[in-house]
Amino acid sequence: MTAPAKVAGKKPEIVALTGLRAWAAFWVVAHHHRVFVRGELGEPWWGLLDRGYLGVDLFFTLSGFVLAYNYGDWIRSRADAARFVALRLARIYPLHVFMLLLLVALSATSGFTGLRIGSPEVYALDHHFWMHLFLVHAWGFESTLRFNQPSWSISAEFFAYLCFPLLWAVVARVWRPLSAAFGALVSVLAVIVILRLLGHETMHVPLHHALVRVTGEFLAGCFVWRLVALDDSPGLPARATSILLGGIGLLALTPAADPWMALAAALLVYVLASGSGPAMRLFTSAPAVFLGRISYSIYMTHMLVLSGLQRVLPTWQLGELGVLPTLGILFAHALAIVAVAAVSYEWLELPARDALRRRMPIRRIP
Repeated sequence: MTAPAKVAGKKPEIVALTGLRAWAAFWVVAHHHRVFVRGELGEPWWGLLDRGYLGVDLFFTLSGFVLAYNYGDWIRSRADAARFVALRLARIYPLHVFMLLLLVALSATSGFTGLRIGSPEVYALDHHFWMHLFLVHAWGFESTLRFNQPSWSISAEFFAYLCFPLLWAVVARVWRPLSAAFGALVSVLAVIVILRLLGHETMHVPLHHALVRVTGEFLAGCFVWRLVALDDSPGLPARATSILLGGIGLLALTPAADPWMALAAALLVYVLASGSGPAMRLFTSAPAVFLGRISYSIYMTHMLVLSGLQRVLPTWQLGELGVLPTLGILFAHALAIVAVAAVSYEWLELPARDALRRRMPIRRIP
């Protein structure tokens, strides 16, 4: 398969992977809403929501692929590696810091405003705050989620960003598609085996083991891009694309398949990077692409939005409304989360990223 062509010195967006970000983000959002429908849904649908934490594994694998695609052939020196990390920080750090400080402020003023967002100890300005500020709280130093809980995966990804130049130096030595596929397989299997040795049968692991999860899956994503770049076949035909996407979907509905979803994530990224046919529209439609572009804001703001929505209608009341009213309210939740994320993206995330990048004395890269 031929790698996507370069356009005016900048690599084009792989639209289906942008759409995948939307599905991954909303799988996590659905996971945090699962308590609302516990009595309304049976298997396999309840299990699908309960395993929504696997959306993070999609993000880790996708991140490895996209960064290898965009930056793999750009980093040539230590200075380039430092610039890469600075660019990634410009992407993730402003919104992280904003949410961190906002939650601290809301907690500190809750006595005056009456807006309680949780136990004050969770938002205390102690050593935990500094770990969050420096994005190291998922590096094995913490065992409890604090402040903006989803940010643990951002801390884990930051670790992967720091490792990326070294990881890519290994991946770039692979020159055969089969070897790249084998590298992705071994990376995922290593995660599964190590987590089993640590006593975990699923990917829902404690915070202090997060780096095992992210490193292997991120590396698998890098290998998947190498596979796509080296493969000179015309790509997956429509029927194969549909079959593989359907199989991955069925696997997601199977509780016993939890650890193997990390392998399915790598396969899914490969399929979406090389597939064709009508099944791809689930990921390439305008709504999916829009939601994918604001997915970081969705992910980082949705817990605070959910906390506010629960004040309007507490969780326990939803269970008494029946299926259709509950689903209607959850749809309203989704609209509110998207609205807040769209504002966050347009007014904070994007301007802050661009402003920081303009201040970096570096050559232009994707």
